[in-house]
Amino acid sequence: MSDNQMRIKVGYSGKVVFTLVLVILVLVAVVAYIFLIAPSINGYIVNKQIEAQQILVSTIIQQIQAQGYVQIPVSSNESLVLVPYQSGQGSGSP
Repeated sequence: MSDNQMRIKVGYSGKVVFTLVLVILVLVAVVAYIFLIAPSINGYIVNKQIEAQQILVSTIIQQIQAQGYVQIPVSSNESLVLVPYQSGQGSGSP
């Protein structure tokens, strides 16, 4: 084998090794995203949704306590009205 042929083989195998290393790095990045980054992002989103729900419910309760009712628009011509309900214990009727 001549010196020139040897350089061609070494150059070719170097390109193959570089390509394989690059593919492995991309796969490692994908796995890291799937198992590390995506769950933390989803956890953050869920925590913010829970926080928003708690704020909404406490705001509705505060408005009911202040005004005696809350009117929530459902559609253009319908509303949901929430009022406090105190059960008459022992009265037998709701």
